[in-house]
Amino acid sequence: MVKGLALVVYFAPLGPAISQPISSKRWIQIGATNTFGNWLDTATIVVEGKIRSAWTELRFYSPQVGNPEAYDREAYRTAYDCAKGETSIVETVEYLGDSIVSLRSEKTKEWLAPAPSSVGESELGYVCGKRALPKPILGGPSPLRSSAWTGIGRYGDSASKFSMSINATKLPRKGPIAQAWFLELYEHWQADSTGTAHNETEVLQAFDCVRRQVQIRRIVWYLDGSHVDGWDFPTAEWHEVVPETVAETMLRHACGGP
Repeated sequence: MVKGLALVVYFAPLGPAISQPISSKRWIQIGATNTFGNWLDTATIVVEGKIRSAWTELRFYSPQVGNPEAYDREAYRTAYDCAKGETSIVETVEYLGDSIVSLRSEKTKEWLAPAPSSVGESELGYVCGKRALPKPILGGPSPLRSSAWTGIGRYGDSASKFSMSINATKLPRKGPIAQAWFLELYEHWQADSTGTAHNETEVLQAFDCVRRQVQIRRIVWYLDGSHVDGWDFPTAEWHEVVPETVAETMLRHACGGP
């Protein structure tokens, strides 16, 4: 199961770990922002001609103000017109933990084209088969842990404090695109959205050193050196690197800048 902050884009200071009791292997995380992870229920993808539908969820890292009640998960059943590139929300369900706090069906179907680089555009690509879904990584010891690592900083708050290192092995560079492995060692166990614990993370990131963008390519979690989970992201989105964030520190070390 992909971790609750799985697309670790490092755009803002990390908050406390959030645990929610969702355990089905059919859910795959397909995106993330600073406030939520975007998940797709692969078992609910239905194909009817050029129209497909599926359930997706926004899993928030902290409760959101609702009307009338707060919620920390928002599930949508959405229809996707793969030919026209448009989407239409059919049902919405809001949860706080496992309890439903709001349920509504859309009385009229309004088709809209999602904005570029938005959550909706990402979902459309995955559901319509235009983008490859993340692939699970099988268990085993880390092949990198015996190699040299260079510390680059400490981040997080009291609940999620970790040290970050970059692998000293230089990966092939293609034009402005640099790649590097990063290792995060947490002071305390971290819980994913299913409650599964980990305290070590290895992340393979790609960086566009000219456009100042970052793309996650692989992430693997460990608990005291033992493999917990991991995913490859063959078609992950590129994100802008925000100044004075962890992502900027990673870009600077990967690209060899000052």
